[in-house]
Amino acid sequence: MEYLVFGRTDYAEPLSAVTTVEAASTPSVDDLGIGADWLELVVIPADEIIWILRDGEPVERGTGAKASAGAPARGDAGVRASGVGT
Repeated sequence: MEYLVFGRTDYAEPLSAVTTVEAASTPSVDDLGIGADWLELVVIPADEIIWILRDGEPVERGTGAKASAGAPARGDAGVRASGVGT
């Protein structure tokens, strides 16, 4: 399974993409081979990512495909991301 790895070296920094890794189960920090200077590391299974916008286009609910014109994008209009990107 492919995992995306995000990390930061300081709490003031946002999590940033670091690398991807192939592993049979959730990898440990030793499996990553990226050094020890990290404050936080997060792994996310690539097949668990939910796209809401892809290639600049809204994504249809549950499909991962770009929404056609006028089709609702994944997510509800009343849902707001708290603290993301701030």
